[in-house]
Amino acid sequence: MKKQSKPNVPVLFKKWYKLNESRFAYPLVRAPRKKGRKFTFKGVTDNISFYLNDGGIVVQASYEGNPVDMLGDFDAVLGRKPGKGFYCALCIEPVFYKTSEEFYINECFESLLHWLNTKLAKSKYLYLCFFDGRDGSSWAYLDAEDKRSFWKKLKQIFKMKNSNLEKIRINVRV
Repeated sequence: MKKQSKPNVPVLFKKWYKLNESRFAYPLVRAPRKKGRKFTFKGVTDNISFYLNDGGIVVQASYEGNPVDMLGDFDAVLGRKPGKGFYCALCIEPVFYKTSEEFYINECFESLLHWLNTKLAKSKYLYLCFFDGRDGSSWAYLDAEDKRSFWKKLKQIFKMKNSNLEKIRINVRV
């Protein structure tokens, strides 16, 4: 196997997306960003976006321009074993690929596509939760059901006061 350098992941993604665009439940929309690549999904709230960098892809929930939580993390650390090929150095049981391009396509791009076509496509709501104000802890999740009763249970379990918990429900589709 000849020595192969790490590919430019954003360029590779652009080529791969052109060939696979029809497989996406929601087409991608390039969003302006100074560094790296930011995308949103056509027909989906702008509160959900993903960033593409040389390590892979991170899907993020945001509110009023500020990050709240990661919804998906499809990054990988490229490893190479002579005679076997390229693999994810983070994986316990690595799968070997002939090229570094094949590695990124399968470990990052196809994983994003699967997440998009299953988790995001089936979700109706993006739930955001802030503890102790917007500068405190926060988390986000996607769900296909209305979980307003969940919020009441959450407050009871943790004995929270209304002032400690801010909850926001956003429709995924616009």
